Amino acid sequence: MERLLVKSGVYGFIIGLFIAIWICPDTIRNPSFGGGYSIEAVPMRDYILTVLRFAIKLSLGTVAAVWLYNRFWKTPADGGEPSFWYGFFKAFFIVLGIIIAITLVATAIGSRH
Repeated sequence: MERLLVKSGVYGFIIGLFIAIWICPDTIRNPSFGGGYSIEAVPMRDYILTVLRFAIKLSLGTVAAVWLYNRFWKTPADGGEPSFWYGFFKAFFIVLGIIIAITLVATAIGSRH
């Protein structure tokens, strides 16, 4: 179980880095007079800390989800019978995944305009 939690934390951190680099802006667009705008670069230190903060949060969330999955899900294949928690968490994580996917797509589309 410990090995599974460590692996999920490492993989969650790596995937979190990729997602954060993709969605965290490295420039700030400031509107100016006459309908134009000026672009400022985010300082490298702030950008790196933002990316790391996002990756660490995703890593901790992944470890928590894997722990909850192993702690509360008993399936017929594992020798147990399906419980209320199995259906509840399954539905929760499916809906959560859909919401996160829609949010990421909307953020990516919105940041390009």
